[in-house]
Amino acid sequence: MYRLLQRNNNGFTLTELLVAVVILGLLTAVGVTAAYRTITVNAERKMVENNLRMIDAAIALYYEEGKGKIEELKGDNLFELLVPDYLPDVISGPGTARYRISDIVMTDREYPQAQVVCDDGDEVGGYPLPPMSHYTIDYLPWYNE
Repeated sequence: MYRLLQRNNNGFTLTELLVAVVILGLLTAVGVTAAYRTITVNAERKMVENNLRMIDAAIALYYEEGKGKIEELKGDNLFELLVPDYLPDVISGPGTARYRISDIVMTDREYPQAQVVCDDGDEVGGYPLPPMSHYTIDYLPWYNE
């Protein structure tokens, strides 16, 4: 009779099991949030790099085909000259990032490079770009990490 009244202590109670599940859920939520932020930042960085490479390739083609003078590429008419013959569409982003032609940085073939510009201090690739900061593909802030 004594054995029938004794409680079997070989397993977990429902409360212990629920506490363990809640703790694992919280740890997973924290880990997923951190991983999502890392993935988002890396995606923004790759987007900026790929956009700069695409624009640089279009500028190189424009220059090599002798369509005009490099001075025509300066200013706001960059995409008017490169779209649709050299670029499929106007490129922008991520965020408020936009692209322009460098006034100073020249390639080894003497034509300018594209730069990413942020007017309002938007964060691009995990770095807050101060207003009117210009970065070419060779001088992006995350290359120094």
